[in-house]
Amino acid sequence: MFDSHAHIGEITDKALVCSSSCDEYDKLQPFRYKAAGILPGCPFNDFSAMKTYAEQGWAIGEIGLDKRFSDIEVQAEIFRKALSIAADCNSFVILHVVRAYDRALHEIKHYGIKRFMVHGFSSSYEIAEDIIKAGGMISLSPKAERLKSFGRLLSLPFVTETDMKTGEEEMIVLKAWNEKLSAVTGIDIEKRSEEMMKEALSE
Repeated sequence: MFDSHAHIGEITDKALVCSSSCDEYDKLQPFRYKAAGILPGCPFNDFSAMKTYAEQGWAIGEIGLDKRFSDIEVQAEIFRKALSIAADCNSFVILHVVRAYDRALHEIKHYGIKRFMVHGFSSSYEIAEDIIKAGGMISLSPKAERLKSFGRLLSLPFVTETDMKTGEEEMIVLKAWNEKLSAVTGIDIEKRSEEMMKEALSE
């Protein structure tokens, strides 16, 4: 069982553990699968650290654009710098996107990013298709059930996540979520999700 997007908690080698700001990077060292990122709305000024860890094989994330905040142009500048690092290091990228999918996907294509995931996907079936056609993947958390597009999204390839801190509770939630989706789709979602993530992370 592999959590495609988790955060710092108990140590596990069964989750991609993402960071929200550069002051979390050192705390990620013990994890097997980790990503150096900057969440929209968080202060950030250390691209050198992000690049250093990307050169060591870390993923980049979570990064992105969030229109709930007023500083979208500042976000866009940080986003482009992070994507440039990812492109230079051929890093897997984890995106955080809220109401800015077209713009985020435009930047992804501009920088030639071919391995990326939109975590906590929360938009339409058509946008999900565009992401997949661009080489990316969508990740669905239990919150995805609220989406109007939820039923149609299940016909697409996707990975599963909790967006929780790693640990026992996270694994309980993920197991239940995988089992629920497997019952609906007739597909072993747990197995497929882990296989997709291992391939994306070049494992």
